[in-house]
Amino acid sequence: MKRLVALLGLVAVLAVGVQQAVGRTAAGRAVLRVAGTEPFSVRGIGFRPGEHVTLVATAAARSVARPVASARGVFVVTFPHMNPDSCRGYAVTATGNLGSRAVLKQAPGRCQPPPVAP
Repeated sequence: MKRLVALLGLVAVLAVGVQQAVGRTAAGRAVLRVAGTEPFSVRGIGFRPGEHVTLVATAAARSVARPVASARGVFVVTFPHMNPDSCRGYAVTATGNLGSRAVLKQAPGRCQPPPVAP
């Protein structure tokens, strides 16, 4: 009986550990979203806490920003002089110094404003 209780306890501990590891993996994936269109701003989610990120936005011109992710792995960058034209397309790439990477692209030809993330 003691062995059964010990075995069940071990299974419960392992299940919690696996659940936490899966949660970290799913939440740890870096993603970029359009946060606003006037002015154009981008929100980064899922970066490592305190990670230094290089953001390169390319539309009609090229802009670079270097935010630092918050303790929750989030940042928002505004590109005040960038007005992405979805007819020509745009791209934003983010590369963190701790290994996070994310890309946001709008292909040319779709002449609508970019969708704004909730």
